[in-house]
Amino acid sequence: MIEDYNDDNEGIFEPESDLDEHSKASYLEHISKRLSLPESLKCTKGSGLLNSNELRIMAGAIINFIKDINVNNPKERSVFLEDLREDMKGRSDFSFVTKKEWDKFSKTQLGMIIAATLNFQFEGDPHIGQHNGNLYIRFYENIYDKLPDPDESLNEVMEMNRESVNDFSIKRNKDSSKKEKMTALELSDLLGLEDKDGITVPEYQRSDQQWPSSKKEEMIRSMIRDIPMPSIILGKTDERPDDPWQLVDGHQRLSTVRKFFDELHDDHFTFMGSEYHDLPDFIREKFDGYKFVMEWVVAKDDKALAQLYTLYNNSGKKMTPVQIRVAKWHEISALHHLLLALAGGPILAEREISKERMGISDSILEASQRASALRRLLPGRGAPSDDEKLQLRQVTEKTYDNYCKTIAYCLYRQSLDRTNETPTAEAAVSHIFSQSKNYRPGKAHSIVKQLDFVIRNIATIYGDYAFLTHRSISAEDEQGNPTTTYEIGKALNSWAMQVQAGGLWGLNDNEMTLLNHYPDDFQNAWKKFNIKEMVDIRQNSKTLWKAQEKWTNKVKDLVSEYRIRDFKNDESQTKNHLVGLSKVLRDLNGQETRDDFIDALRHSYNEFEVTFIINNSQLKDEKD
Repeated sequence: MIEDYNDDNEGIFEPESDLDEHSKASYLEHISKRLSLPESLKCTKGSGLLNSNELRIMAGAIINFIKDINVNNPKERSVFLEDLREDMKGRSDFSFVTKKEWDKFSKTQLGMIIAATLNFQFEGDPHIGQHNGNLYIRFYENIYDKLPDPDESLNEVMEMNRESVNDFSIKRNKDSSKKEKMTALELSDLLGLEDKDGITVPEYQRSDQQWPSSKKEEMIRSMIRDIPMPSIILGKTDERPDDPWQLVDGHQRLSTVRKFFDELHDDHFTFMGSEYHDLPDFIREKFDGYKFVMEWVVAKDDKALAQLYTLYNNSGKKMTPVQIRVAKWHEISALHHLLLALAGGPILAEREISKERMGISDSILEASQRASALRRLLPGRGAPSDDEKLQLRQVTEKTYDNYCKTIAYCLYRQSLDRTNETPTAEAAVSHIFSQSKNYRPGKAHSIVKQLDFVIRNIATIYGDYAFLTHRSISAEDEQGNPTTTYEIGKALNSWAMQVQAGGLWGLNDNEMTLLNHYPDDFQNAWKKFNIKEMVDIRQNSKTLWKAQEKWTNKVKDLVSEYRIRDFKNDESQTKNHLVGLSKVLRDLNGQETRDDFIDALRHSYNEFEVTFIINNSQLKDEKD
């Protein structure tokens, strides 16, 4: 029986980590999220390599998501497959859908159905091995790219498209002084200039190391053969016409040219074993004379320019949600830039005006100076490299994403205008960043300082369990009985980091110190909670928030418990003073008089102290 995944009451599965483009298992998790499933698609082998029935379940989930058809219903399934056969006439042979039962379709046939449903070209062996039935990474990549991102709301897409029309297209190439075509040498000379005619690479651009050597050589070959390439897109805003042009699209192409020209460049490469100056004259002339088509775009503001970048770059290799977030909030959100700097990333080094406008000239440097110390606390992150402060790197993106999700989980439920109590992590981040547009710089700075404070305390209070989760290991004892043991993981676990931070977020210095007084007890409490509430629990938006809330309440209880322990053994003047007040309360006559006295106490003492006074007032004299 094919499983029915159409259960709107279970929330949406939330992958534990970012998409790993080299892992089939990771693709499977993120495909499950894009299909809005309550749990990840099952894979017996755990490696992402689906067997025939598991692939059939995936096909059913995709058909249900795209066509709203339940393949468990024979009539609905039959009509869908017949329509699919008709649609594919002349393009591919789908006659098998009328000759075989659904449960008998081979992996290749199921792959063809999935590709046709999602409208991508299915090419047999590159997707699914015809002889070995192996599902290759390209198959998963095509499915993932064709499914919509659930974290991108319809309103955001409509707003982006509307602004694309109003702010971009009407101002393309309006300046007659701007060339419509430029050679590689002309562009290379402008790259890095800080005047109004120069070209700068914005910090939110993806790394210039995306292309393998084969693709770089392929581009040089295309230039020699004068094969047209996509336009180089340069943009700036009406707000700052004297700023350099930002390279919106064409980063890989221009950096490839520079790396080929410059023999001293760290990523210098040769073309078919030859340096640029060793090429025959006629080939070098073709290369030098190649002209790139130029688009000079003036947008309304930085937000519009960042959205333009997102639109262009998402048309090829899909950007990750983190990359889209970085581009969307570039030069708009002080909170975004401070978190990026704290992660070891770009610090707007050449953008003094932008830093002053957002009020972060000093705080962004302070955050950047803390990055190395914090990164060393995070498993597998290490200290940031110098180039991370200039251009995004994958490790920067991951750390930044950890920070964003951590503050989102800690701050979201304090928001008065929230509309969903259990949003996805990306939706919670988007909400906090939308709010942050209205923050004063000091508010953003205080949030980042609090995050710094909490991360450092996680590292000490949680000890060996900091930022990590347990994993279950199934085995058998000597008698053949099944056993389960648990061991601590080694890689940073984003869910564990968020829950651990949530437990500490609202605590002050004294309360943090109190937890540090009982390290074994506290860490044992976390271990028990982690195993019971998080290990082997299917992850979706509801289970993530449930664990967050439970652990936060547990930490509050532990703080109260430890405070009572300390107070029982305390012979300080403070305790003696509180005991004296409890005697005063005990001697008062009349409930109304006692209530007035308690109200007065609440103005001068904290909740714990007031509770102690009340409880102690109920004891007999001999127990004082």
